Amino acid sequence: MKIFVIGDLHLSNHMEVDKPMDIFGIEWLDHTARLKNNWNEIIGDDDYVLIAGDISWGLTLNEARADLDWINGLKGKKLLFKGNHDPWWQSTNKLNLIYQDESLTFMQNHAFIIEKDGEKISNVNIDVNKLLELVQEFKTNSDLSNHSISDNMAKLEKM
Repeated sequence: MKIFVIGDLHLSNHMEVDKPMDIFGIEWLDHTARLKNNWNEIIGDDDYVLIAGDISWGLTLNEARADLDWINGLKGKKLLFKGNHDPWWQSTNKLNLIYQDESLTFMQNHAFIIEKDGEKISNVNIDVNKLLELVQEFKTNSDLSNHSISDNMAKLEKM
């Protein structure tokens, strides 16, 4: 089991949401397809993925639902947090009722305890300075090709 973190997916899978990410540059072409391919290649069914907000360009839950269903179809157990671009997120309890299979868990003022082999994981041995350096490197790297994402994921796995 591994723990991954990602944010700012800005998905627009609903047919009435016309906000493709490629308007921000050619490096964003097919970002949804590349994200899905990389995700399912790197993340396993027992891994956890923390999704740190700005999930969907949808304005309503109906519009965001296509993106949530898309995320639900990806590997791993996903913990979602509300971002400032998620106006569709009104009730954590309501969202958790929609996805009861524990593949998606919506978090707000909650705690989530991850267990491995029946034991709670309370200490994670990560060099915080290295993690911050990696996050900064990833944020400043505008090349979102498969190669750079895989490289950054490999760096995280070594921590």
